[in-house]
Amino acid sequence: MAGKKIQISMTSFADFVVCDSLGQLAKVRQIRRQYESEYFPSKHFWSRFIEGVESILNQGGSPRDLVEVYEKAKDNRPKPYASACEGFKKFWGRHELELAGTPKQATWDHERLRVRLNPEWLLTIDGKPMVIKLHVKEKLPFNQRLANPLLYMLDQRFGPSVGGPAVGILDVHRGKLWTPSRSNQDLDLVLHMQAAAFIIGWDVLEQGQAAA
Repeated sequence: MAGKKIQISMTSFADFVVCDSLGQLAKVRQIRRQYESEYFPSKHFWSRFIEGVESILNQGGSPRDLVEVYEKAKDNRPKPYASACEGFKKFWGRHELELAGTPKQATWDHERLRVRLNPEWLLTIDGKPMVIKLHVKEKLPFNQRLANPLLYMLDQRFGPSVGGPAVGILDVHRGKLWTPSRSNQDLDLVLHMQAAAFIIGWDVLEQGQAAA
């Protein structure tokens, strides 16, 4: 029904933003299917990896201990977990890391669209705190263009813009940390334009479903 609140994850919205026009419609259709079924594969698939890394950090472990995360993995997780652990091991090997906490979820809103911002960790990296969102898509190498919208949203709710620490996105498979490249005020306008387009696509698909 048009007019209903729409709630999606930051990752889902970012996937939509970086698509071309036809790709955006397909992405809205995919996101609708996921949210109608209330099953989010990425969240469930990677939860044990995240918990495993947290446990090692909390116990004062070392990068060598990451092998435990994928050796204990079950089902179809061992191979992608191994890739993520190898990437995270490279990153950890270059820095001193401490797990300082888990940020509380926040939201970014445009009219009826509510985007849930859920960074996984507050890490202390070489003595400096940083709010970290994980990029776990092995087949989608990250780049600054993909990172910028997410980094902007994180900054607006968790980062220096609101008196918080730095923000970053960690591509775990490649051990690469992405941080804001520069201040870009146009991103705010771009994100609101994209949010409006998302709502239109959502409503058109919903009306089509209702008429079927």
